[in-house]
Amino acid sequence: MWGPRAPCGDSVTRDRARKGVRMEDLQPMGETQPTGEMRPTEEMRPPEQKHSGLGVASFVISVITVVLAFLLIVGAGVLEVTTPGGVDEESAVAIVVGLLIIGCMVIDLVALGLGIAGLVQRDRKKVFAVLGTVFSAATILGIIFVIMLGMMAG
Repeated sequence: MWGPRAPCGDSVTRDRARKGVRMEDLQPMGETQPTGEMRPTEEMRPPEQKHSGLGVASFVISVITVVLAFLLIVGAGVLEVTTPGGVDEESAVAIVVGLLIIGCMVIDLVALGLGIAGLVQRDRKKVFAVLGTVFSAATILGIIFVIMLGMMAG
């Protein structure tokens, strides 16, 4: 009725014996018993992934070309407004600005390719590759949009 008899007469030992706890399983206060979980150590952790170099290059190039294309387009607008009668389309300044804008688009195509290449690299972080791909694609589409607007207006 009382369960298995404890080797010792105190009530704590009897309660443990009733619950099926063996004396060998008990530990002194303050000590912990391993739970079977393994905590990761420095040797066990996988190495931290590095950022994709191609992705970083794509991001940097796309940011530079965004700024450069914006400045060129604003500069072309300022030239158009400040020149009496507008800028002659066959002037040297207009040709240089147009070629530089197209050059920005070509450089951005390179950034787009680098971003895509960074996306397919294994064991690398893809944050900069995604950002470079998105920024360069948006810049290319924006430049094409501005060129189309200029062709429709002129």
